[in-house]
Amino acid sequence: MLFDDNVEIVRALDKDNRNSTCDGFTCIYKDNIFIIYKKSNNIGRTRFTIAHEFGHIVLLHLNKLVNDDYEREANMFAARILMPMCVIKECKAFTPQAISNLCGVSLTAATYRANRLQELLQRNKFYTSPYEVKLVKQFKKFIKQNN
Repeated sequence: MLFDDNVEIVRALDKDNRNSTCDGFTCIYKDNIFIIYKKSNNIGRTRFTIAHEFGHIVLLHLNKLVNDDYEREANMFAARILMPMCVIKECKAFTPQAISNLCGVSLTAATYRANRLQELLQRNKFYTSPYEVKLVKQFKKFIKQNN
């Protein structure tokens, strides 16, 4: 659901009155979960916002008081889904612009991920989980196309 197209509905659903200060939020109405976001944002920011809100759903943050830990967890969820670190590394997307282009996210989100990538590269902290190895195998064709 979009802020811009459904202002009255959004106001009714937005019990915490967040719609003027954020890019999106999640709410429950009549046993249905809605992710509401700003249509006016660029596609990269919108994708991250929706993934972030989906993170709140998956991490069971709904109907709990908003706090910084939940926001960080939802941000990490979105970053890991949209910009998997081992795939970024294999595609040699080492700059914020390269990550933004590869993953279809905003330059802001890509900058955070690029900084984290540099930390992991310095510590050589890749492929410590079997899930990373599996993910790279699943993305093999994508990685080849983007090298």
